[in-house]
Amino acid sequence: MRNRILVVSQLAMLEALKDGRIDSSHLGTGLFCLGSTRERAYHLPDLILQSMFLSDHELRGECTRCMIVALENAEESSRVSFRQEGSTNNFVELNVLLGRNGYLPVDSGKAHYGYSEAKRLVEEANPDILVIA
Repeated sequence: MRNRILVVSQLAMLEALKDGRIDSSHLGTGLFCLGSTRERAYHLPDLILQSMFLSDHELRGECTRCMIVALENAEESSRVSFRQEGSTNNFVELNVLLGRNGYLPVDSGKAHYGYSEAKRLVEEANPDILVIA
């Protein structure tokens, strides 16, 4: 049974919120290893949000507020890692986040990861985590 989520894709998280697959309670305890810098994570471009939510401005606002509150709370409790400017998604940052929160690290033999690879490796090593990728 998967008791906790790990978000590695912010857009996938917004899609899951929009579709009702996750809600604020999942985000309230979730881990976040984002492929976005901190600045971008808090200020997603309007064009991305418009294309995702089309004309549903109310749902767009709800999901965006939920995401921001979740990120703020995660920062306060060391449950988030943002990509540094000029870097890519890497296993070092992911493993630091996992270890800091009591989970097993993953090893692919590579320095950087794609979302599907991170999902597979984390879920294999930590069966109680559902990765949102």
